[in-house]
Amino acid sequence: MDVSIIILNYNTFEYTCQCIQSVIDNTIEVTYEIILVDNASVECDADLFKEKFPLIKLIKSDKNLGFSKGCNLGLTHAIGSTFLLLNSDVKLIEDSISKCFNIIHQQIDVLMVGPKTIDEKGLIRPICEAFPSIKNELIKLFRLTNFLSNNYKKNNLFYNFSNYNEDFITDWLYGSFLLFKKEALLIFEKNKLPDTFFMYGEDMEWAYCIHKNGKKVLFTSKTSIIHYGGKSTYFNPNLNLDMIFNNEIIFLRKYFLKTSFKLIIILKSLNYLTRVNFKSALKYLKEL
Repeated sequence: MDVSIIILNYNTFEYTCQCIQSVIDNTIEVTYEIILVDNASVECDADLFKEKFPLIKLIKSDKNLGFSKGCNLGLTHAIGSTFLLLNSDVKLIEDSISKCFNIIHQQIDVLMVGPKTIDEKGLIRPICEAFPSIKNELIKLFRLTNFLSNNYKKNNLFYNFSNYNEDFITDWLYGSFLLFKKEALLIFEKNKLPDTFFMYGEDMEWAYCIHKNGKKVLFTSKTSIIHYGGKSTYFNPNLNLDMIFNNEIIFLRKYFLKTSFKLIIILKSLNYLTRVNFKSALKYLKEL
């Protein structure tokens, strides 16, 4: 088996069915299995997926485990040599799985790859970001991006400055489509994906661990997927923003020295002060 595809469902029956069908319709050159983890959905009976797609492996959790733990549950049933974590609100429009599979296995030092991502209108969605750093916070604080060369911005992965029409090594990728080698699990504690976060930030943490172990994460422009965005998460903007903030703080505390943590927090708060966003500035300062 080449690829084990892990899809989490949480009250997104129609999107999940569309996702599964797009995998079946477009995946040709590799052997694969689809493992669907239902995270205690209440929208409908999860067995409906099995009725519609008899060949999938359906794993029903009795509680909502969140993204990381849900993926780990799916991985315990996986038999592929390579794993794909695929959001339920993604639609494949070509054989992206086979293309990413071939790309990642042509590069020894690359453990994770993700494809070009577009929205339903066909617009490119930026999906690559840099890890938090003092340098990048200083650049943002003093509004220096306009004075930097395009090559510098591309190499330092500023959110909207990456050229998504070429392949490049990135710090981390948004987790809508993450294909990674089985050996990547060996670098993680207990040989499973870190589950520090319930939702949001796990993709950054996984990539951070990969880079710390001398391996790489690759963005490829050679294939594209559609990501509808936000359909597979809770529809509560305020709750989601709070969760993203809290996870960012947890990540910084876990992986950065105390002095670096404090300086990044101060720079972030100053950045918000210059935008006259006192609420966000105070939020960061409270973490000191």
